[in-house]
Amino acid sequence: MEILRGIFRKNIAADLSAEQQSTGNSRFALVPPISHWWPIVLLVVCLISGLWFFVWYQINNEYTRSIEKASRDTMNLTKAFEEYVRRIVVEADKDLLSIKKTYERYGIASPLLAEYVADAATDPVRYQQVAVINEHGIAVISFIEKGIGSNVADREYYQVHKDLDTQEIYIGKPMFGRNLGGYTIPVSRRINKPDGSFGGVVVLGLRIKYFGDYYNMIDLGSDSTISLIGKDGIVRARQSNGEVSFNQDIRESNLWKYAVSSPYGTILGNNYLDKSARLASYRVMQDYPLIVTVGVSTQMALGNFSERKQGYILGALLTSLFILVIFGLLVDRVAKQRAMNQNLEDKVHELQMAGIKLNEQGKAIKRRMSDYQTLIENCPDSITRFNRNCESLYMNPESERRIERPMAFFVGKNIRDWGLPQNVWQEWESSINYVYNTGKKLDMEMEYGEDKTNTKYVRIIWVPELDEKGQVKTVLGISRDNTEQKQAQERFMQAFNINPHLMMIISLQDDTYIDINNSFLKAFGLTREEVVGQSVDLINIWDDPSERKTVEKELLNHGSISNYEIKYRDNNIMRSGLLSSEVIMLNNRPCNLHIITDITDKKQLESELARFDRLNLIGEMAASIGHEVRNPMTTVRGYLQWFNQKDAFVEYRESFAIMIDELDRANSIITDFLSLAKDKKVDLVLTDLNKIILNVFPLLQADAFRRGNNIELELQDTLEIFADEKEMRQCILNLVGNGLDSMSDGGQVTISTARIGNQVVMTVRDQGQGMTPEVKANLWTPFFTTKEHGTGLGLPVCFQIAQRHDATIEVETGPDGTEFHFIFNQKKMDS
Repeated sequence: MEILRGIFRKNIAADLSAEQQSTGNSRFALVPPISHWWPIVLLVVCLISGLWFFVWYQINNEYTRSIEKASRDTMNLTKAFEEYVRRIVVEADKDLLSIKKTYERYGIASPLLAEYVADAATDPVRYQQVAVINEHGIAVISFIEKGIGSNVADREYYQVHKDLDTQEIYIGKPMFGRNLGGYTIPVSRRINKPDGSFGGVVVLGLRIKYFGDYYNMIDLGSDSTISLIGKDGIVRARQSNGEVSFNQDIRESNLWKYAVSSPYGTILGNNYLDKSARLASYRVMQDYPLIVTVGVSTQMALGNFSERKQGYILGALLTSLFILVIFGLLVDRVAKQRAMNQNLEDKVHELQMAGIKLNEQGKAIKRRMSDYQTLIENCPDSITRFNRNCESLYMNPESERRIERPMAFFVGKNIRDWGLPQNVWQEWESSINYVYNTGKKLDMEMEYGEDKTNTKYVRIIWVPELDEKGQVKTVLGISRDNTEQKQAQERFMQAFNINPHLMMIISLQDDTYIDINNSFLKAFGLTREEVVGQSVDLINIWDDPSERKTVEKELLNHGSISNYEIKYRDNNIMRSGLLSSEVIMLNNRPCNLHIITDITDKKQLESELARFDRLNLIGEMAASIGHEVRNPMTTVRGYLQWFNQKDAFVEYRESFAIMIDELDRANSIITDFLSLAKDKKVDLVLTDLNKIILNVFPLLQADAFRRGNNIELELQDTLEIFADEKEMRQCILNLVGNGLDSMSDGGQVTISTARIGNQVVMTVRDQGQGMTPEVKANLWTPFFTTKEHGTGLGLPVCFQIAQRHDATIEVETGPDGTEFHFIFNQKKMDS
């Protein structure tokens, strides 16, 4: 408004007098000629044009950000749906493989086959059909009784497996089940005869609705959709607005064209099937011939963008209208100048009334000044007023009491004449000049005294006093004696720094380190300059950040914590500690004082004692009952071998073989139990470690070749040790077996030996994926295993063998594999 008025006044000032003379008392005497209005009109046009350009730019940015956010959200949902589908297919494939292998090995009469089919039938939510089809296309096994004997040779999945042995799972198009009366998605695998020829098909019928259940697990909003599409372009399952559909051909759709050229992406447009406008993301599954999609309506994708767009437009309209109204008011104001002159008498009267009111306000101000003076006079802090020349204008009684001289001695004098030390009055003078020049308040602390015993600390706040123009008129110096508080803080900091526990002070205002003690710096290998002032998020000692939030919440509720057990990291090493915390005030700042007492060694000792107790208990149990269990097992195995040679039992020979294998497995577990006995006798003789490895190498290599892996030896010259050869063979077999189990096809296990100083080291290194911290922490715990059919005794046996050989086992693991180092102490062997 003032800008428009200024432009107007500048343009019409020269012509105003002439126009008033020519127009007399006309109402429009003050309206300027048209030639003087163009700057104002141009300014209005520029303001409105700039406003609408900004609105257009903002709307485009809002639209782009809304689409980008929605694209990320739908892609994340698509990834989740992909994992959901993969889990369903993997579980189905496991069932297929179990039934296929059992049928190939034992045939239709196997009780295991019936058990697998029965187990699959117990999952009606997922499977509508489980069947085995022989090579002639006849269903020989089905958990739907009327399905047995049906001819399915015309089914697509049967034809695919019959014509080609891909060794892969086949996921067919949804088909109508003749015995079910509904549609299912067939998931199948080929069955081969012993000679490799076609032996039939095992097929699972997945419920189409089971894939659509993911739609109900997430809130996609109205008019949303999820789809499972085969790489042949046929929809396997689709759910939209609660309706399930399938078998649509989308090979002419834009989504199909994008999926052919890129493994993932996001598309905005009308859906090919129902023409609804959606934002859809897709992902082509790499391990299965499937494409998953998740789509949300454009209305949901854009969120409240339309409302914001309307808000921007409405705001721009109102602002434009406001500018025009202001312009009109300005014109009208110019026209009313003379009319305003006629109201001067009324204004004079109003001014008189305002004068009366101001007089009353003046009295109120005097009363407030009196109250202010009373406050100053009775304030426990020293208060002094200074002018620009650093001369004192006023001192309150507390100032007079502190300096122990009458007030008249100081008032009107420059601080240089007060008799203060030079460094003191120079600091005061500099502070007063700073406040006068900047108009800002200054908070400072000063130290007085000739030695430490007589030192006093004073906190001074310099406050500017402004006049009616906002200029600094005088400066107030408000001081307080902080000597006792400062001395208490110094005593606290001395105790703080020499404390052997980890201590830290953290600001509650911005979560930064205020101070840390020497024990903290020593533990984490840091310097004080690297920590003080830094955020706790930047220098994070907590193993679990959520644990810090829990502690802060507890402190907020109760004000203190005592002996709260936490996990923290000391130079990237996980440690345990007892945390005690208290909320304190430091330099008028609320802070948390944390004290950590390290109990890592105590926890580790307790864990080691518990583990040794478990090993000893298991060993004692094994030694006491192992031989008693073996005797009847040996008798049973002998009779089974004898029955197996009789012609009368020829039809049971496969069952006898299975029973003998299971007895041998049980005997192996008992052997592992006996190896855990702490008092087991060992025959330690001087032998060549390399010779033991070479003796067992053919057996290890054969096992590796069977798994599709390889074993390499890196042996140094003759390395003699005192060892029990049988136990070392068992240890090597266990370590190499674990390495082979951890790798996929094409991996390599390396066995190496070396002499390092006074130690002989045997290393078994694999190329697996390494171990998690949890697995590594439980390596030597009996019965802890990550294998489906493992006993969890292999590594505990190795640990006991190492104990009996007075050796140690060290483990190194990472994403490229794991190394076990079996270390013999040469000094102990020589003795």
